Amino acid sequence: MPRIKSLGYNNMGVDYGDSVKFIEAANKVSVGGFTEVGDASNLLTQIMNIYGKTVEDVSKVSDQLFVVQEDGVVTVADLASNMGEAMTMGANYNVALEDILASYASLTKQGRTASTAQTQLKAKSLVA
Repeated sequence: MPRIKSLGYNNMGVDYGDSVKFIEAANKVSVGGFTEVGDASNLLTQIMNIYGKTVEDVSKVSDQLFVVQEDGVVTVADLASNMGEAMTMGANYNVALEDILASYASLTKQGRTASTAQTQLKAKSLVA
């Protein structure tokens, strides 16, 4: 980790301690979500940026992702590849992250892929 600190992350406004917490959470999501650390990190970063979450929220968000994976027919890898646009549109229309996640669980449980679920959620946002 000293090498990471020396790369200047503190100069970019990211606290070193928060970086370690985030990496630990991303690793947890990658293992439990059957995906690569990069995909898990990307998904968590998107959620943080789109919904204004902090590193302190990442543990709760991770748990929510696992619930979606358990309740739906989807992996965190699928979510990482397919949630970005739906989350962006949802956030623009004040749709809570929890509602987006519940929709993915429900739609995939009904036989839709994560990609199809994203398309349907985006369409719903446009007609809402």
